[in-house]
This record gives sequence, structure tokens and C-alpha cells, in this order.
Amino acid sequence: MNKSKLLRNAAAGLSLLVSLTGALAQEAAKPPAVPAPAAQPAAPARNIRFQFDGIPYSDVVERFAQMVNKPLVTDTNIVGTLTFNDPNTYTYTEALDTLNVVLSMKGLMLVESGNYLRLVPFKELPAMPLRIMRGLEQGGDVRPGEVVTVVLEVKNLDTKEVADAITSMLSNAGSLAPLSRGRGLIITDRLSNISRIRTLLTTIDTQVAVDKQMKTYTLLNASGAIVSDLLNRTFGIATAPKRTTFNPTTKVMEVLPADPNDYITAVYDDASRTLVLFGPTERIALAEEMINKFEQKDGPGGDVRIYFPQTIKADELANVIRQAIPGVAAANETAATSATKARVITDSTQNRLIVAAPIPGQLDQIELLINRVDKNVHGQAGVTNIPLRSQTVQLTKVFRPRAADTTNLASILTQALTRRTPDGRVTSTASISHDAGSQSVVVSGSPGDLQIATDIVTQLETGTSQPTPLQTRFIDVASVAEAKRLAPLLEQLYRDQVGSGSASAVAHAKILPDTENARLIVTASEIHLEKIESLVKQLRADKSQYQSR
Repeated sequence: MNKSKLLRNAAAGLSLLVSLTGALAQEAAKPPAVPAPAAQPAAPARNIRFQFDGIPYSDVVERFAQMVNKPLVTDTNIVGTLTFNDPNTYTYTEALDTLNVVLSMKGLMLVESGNYLRLVPFKELPAMPLRIMRGLEQGGDVRPGEVVTVVLEVKNLDTKEVADAITSMLSNAGSLAPLSRGRGLIITDRLSNISRIRTLLTTIDTQVAVDKQMKTYTLLNASGAIVSDLLNRTFGIATAPKRTTFNPTTKVMEVLPADPNDYITAVYDDASRTLVLFGPTERIALAEEMINKFEQKDGPGGDVRIYFPQTIKADELANVIRQAIPGVAAANETAATSATKARVITDSTQNRLIVAAPIPGQLDQIELLINRVDKNVHGQAGVTNIPLRSQTVQLTKVFRPRAADTTNLASILTQALTRRTPDGRVTSTASISHDAGSQSVVVSGSPGDLQIATDIVTQLETGTSQPTPLQTRFIDVASVAEAKRLAPLLEQLYRDQVGSGSASAVAHAKILPDTENARLIVTASEIHLEKIESLVKQLRADKSQYQSR
């Protein structure tokens, strides 16, 4: 009985084994299943709006925590109310950064701590469990507005000196400490602000520093973009002496990189209006004098000219100028006592003088003296067979018009100082830059370029009282001589016609010959420009008929 039962169980087990074997064989014969594509992460929801009209700050923070479903931990009482309405929607991270910008005016920040939000005063931020990074390469998942602690490496600079220099670039939430051992800085601030500081350090920490220093200046009146550009062109890498070495492999002379001890680097940070200078001590002192000149409040732009004496040392020539010309600041005179005086800056390394004068006419007197002392190599009217002063003098002038729009002024000056060569190429010997923040236009070029620019600015300033909008147009003629001949005739005919009533009642047009190009520069209203162009055509036609007879 038991034997027959065992036989039946064995048969059932064998049948089950056969069934499982067949099922496994069928499963193995099936093609492998293709995994389903991973679901794309959903974009962050834009479901937060800022619509606060006179709401207490404490209520604003509490409502924000409720909107994002995060508990709020705070023991700080915020005084005041907030009015801020924006119809646009924000994601959570965007809304948090925006709210922190508003709270920064109260010296507070809303920080994520685990699953809750904590309102923290700025002074307590370093004690918070902030993210710590070495360099910014690990900051790919960090928001630009998030506060982090970053260790930045400093290779060639003195960390204490760097820390003192860049403190003004930190935000209200930032703090900075130099490493006592090693070469680096520990910075706690918003990631975007630390990125700006890292960019500055990367710019200036590129060469081995020998007897170099870093200084910062907070510009109050001058345009940082213009001043930094002028300093880099006057004392920057382009002015460093060229160095060459013989390559025995290629058998040619190769140009070496400029020596860092021969130039400075000027970097301007627009957010904090901070100008940073890095370079040799003596050249930074020269640059500082120029900065003080441009920082004079409500002072005229004046001229900046650079002279290269040929027969006398620059420091000796500077002493002669200070003794012979009244109104020139002494060598060690402070900016407060020399606000209206000309400054003579000596660059002994390149044997040159950098002269800046706020009062018109001072530079002409100084240049006349230089021409006498330095064997007149800078050119003088009536003297031939000597180089023009534009070959040995670089001029820079800053215009701050009271009434003329600086954007239009820069465009007009660019057109006026652009020349067309005989082969049709368009060239310009002048450099014109415009700074909207300080409403300034800086022009660098030859003395002739500066004179044309000055005349145009004067015309635009004196013509702004006209109710009719003025335009500047350039009328091409056959030669420079013809431009000089036509200008006085055109001026007389134009004023005669206006006086006879054939044009509007006021003769406001300004007519100038371009002494370096074959054209006339005319500033007037549209109606008067058409009248003047018609007169030019008549005068030129009359001359052609006369010559053909």
C-alpha cells in the first residue's frame, strides 16, 4: 500500500519536473525583454508668485514657508513692511533667491536646513552647516544665490594683501579669511559673488610676483571702464619692453612673454565700483596719480598727453616744468591741494612724461616749454623738417557734455574721425569709447583728432538751445584745400540767405572744414542741412564751369 503510494507521488513529481523544464525552455527561447525607457525628471513647478502690498516682513516669510510646505524656524523679529508685486511665476529655488535679495536689506537670509527653513542673521551664517568646497569645480549643483564656503587657491600673491584688497567686493552676507598656512582664501558668500572674485584672482595671479603689490580704489566720480582701459593702455602689458632670445634649434630670435615687473594689470568690478591694480610698486604709484586726477568731483575732463623726451631725462624735464610753468603740482603734492593744477608724472623706466591738465591752455604752455628744452622734436607751427607731435605724443580727452546725449555724441565722433583711404578702405586713427554710467565719452588719438572732437562737442553744446533737433553731416569735396576754401564762402552765403528770410529765422548751423580729410563737417537742422548741401553743389559747379573756360 505504501509502495503504490510512493510510486504515484514519484510519477506526479516527475510530471511536475517535466512541466517546469518545458516552461523554462520556452522562457529561454523568448527574446530578451527591452527595458522601459527611464522617465524624464519633471521640470520644477512654477507655482509661486510675489504679491505683497504693505505686508509685515514676518508675515511674508511665514507665508512663503507655507507655500513651499516647509516648517519655519526663527527667533528674529523683522521690523518693517514689504511691498513687492510681480505677475511672473517662480520655481521654489528662484523664489528663495529672490526673497533672500529682499531680506538682505534687513541683514537676514532664509537658509535651508534639512527639511525646514531657518531665518538667520548674516553674522551667524559662518556657524551654519553650509556646503564647503575646494575651488568652484564642485559647484555644478549649487544655485548662484546659495551661500557656500569655498577655499580658493592663491599661487603667487600674498594672501593677506589679497584679502585686504577684495574685502570690498564681498556682499553683506560675505566673510573672508586668509589661510594661516599655505596659500589660499576661505570665502563665505553667495556662489555668484565668489565666482566674480575667482575671476579677478585668475586674471592677476598668473605670473610670479616679485616686489609687486595689489591696491584697490572705490571710484566715486570717474567711470571705472574708462579709467581701467586708460591705465592698461598707459601702464599695461602693451607698454612693457619687448624681450627676445635666440632659439638654437630653429636658429631664429623668439619673442619672450613680457616681464611682470614691467607693467601693471587694472581690473574693474562694476558691481562694487572697485578698481583693482596689481603690479610693481613704482608703476602703481604712477597709476594712482592718474586715478586721483580723474576722481576730481565735477572737474573737467581735460587732456592727458604722453611725451617721450629725446635729449633729456624725463625726471629732469619734469623738474624744469614744475619750476617754469605756474599751476603745476609739486612732485609730492596731495590731490586735495592740486585739484586745479596740472600733474606731471614721470615714468623713468621708459623715459616718458605723462601730463594731465584740468584747465584748458595748461598743456599748450607745457608743450611749448618741452619743445624749447628738448630741441623742438615735438613739432611747432612754422618749423619744417621735424616730425609732427602726433608721432611723439598720445592724447586722451574725456568729454562730459551737459546737454548732448553721450550715445549720439559717440556715434557722431566715430563718423567724424573715420577716414576713407584712396583705395576705398575705411580707417580710423582715433579710439572712442562711451560709458553710460558716468555719461562720458573718451577720445584717444592725434592732436588733430582731438581738435575735431572738441569743435564738434562745442557746437553740439552751444546748439542745444535750438528747438529744432540738430544733426551732423559730412559733405565730401575734392580736396582738403577745397574744403578750406568753401567753408568761409559757405558760411557767408548761408547766413545771407537766412537773413533774407529764405530759410528759418535763426542761423544756427555750424560749418567746419576737416583739415585732414576732403570734406566739410556741418551741424544743423534737417531743413538747413538741405540748404547748405544745395549751396555746396552750386559753389562746386560754378568752380567747374570757371575752370573749363
